[in-house]
Amino acid sequence: MIKAENAGRDGFKQTIYSKVLAESVEHLKRSKLIGNELILVFVGAGVGNVATLPKGQKFFLGPNIAMARPYSGIQTKFLEYFYQSPRGKKLLLAASKAVAQPSLSMGNIRQTPIAVPSKEEQFQIVQIIENQFTLISKLEKTVDDALNETIALKHSILKKSFEGRLVDYISNDSVEILLTIIREEKRIYLESQKKIIRSNPKQKRDMETKKSILEILKESSGSISAQELWEKSTSEGDIERFYSEIKQIYHLIDELKLETESLLSLKDESK
Repeated sequence: MIKAENAGRDGFKQTIYSKVLAESVEHLKRSKLIGNELILVFVGAGVGNVATLPKGQKFFLGPNIAMARPYSGIQTKFLEYFYQSPRGKKLLLAASKAVAQPSLSMGNIRQTPIAVPSKEEQFQIVQIIENQFTLISKLEKTVDDALNETIALKHSILKKSFEGRLVDYISNDSVEILLTIIREEKRIYLESQKKIIRSNPKQKRDMETKKSILEILKESSGSISAQELWEKSTSEGDIERFYSEIKQIYHLIDELKLETESLLSLKDESK
């Protein structure tokens, strides 16, 4: 089983598996890859798309795919994100040929100008980008969960409405009687909600004690998950506000990425 990866039209990796006899590819020394190389589509609709190969697996170059091993001091991931950026993509494709299908030559690729910062700066840039990607993924999951709950509630309401279980209603009653029943049930419901709020001051106190993300992180004795931070902050229920608040103070935050979640804490200023 030989595994090959290339960049799709959206710039992300696509994985293709094909079964071949080992002896039929072992002699392809120049096509054999060891991992951590940058691969680039140089012919076809996806021209200019890039990806970094993972280490520890067996790969061979496919057709229309170029491979680059960056010089010492250049991080492959930094190069990948540079070429995925609007500026990097524009510089790379500036010399592409628009014939029957768009293409790049190896000379074009080699001559693409790249601003290369220090190794430490490259590492920091890659870390910031990947931390932002992780945060966006978590926020997308939160939004998707909320949307799924909304869809489930909508289906439940529709199901009950067509089963005649939304209100107690006899089919031979007039529409005016039905509307009167609905208004009365609404009035009773609102009254009951007011009583619950009056009899449960804790709920009001909980809302009043909600704090900003920065305040929560300052008072936390350790790292806190993005989900817990969302639930405790004043932005709960407003995903755009939550993301905007995180973005404003992100330079003050350390993020520890685990398999299933990210833990956030304030940076130690003494370091």
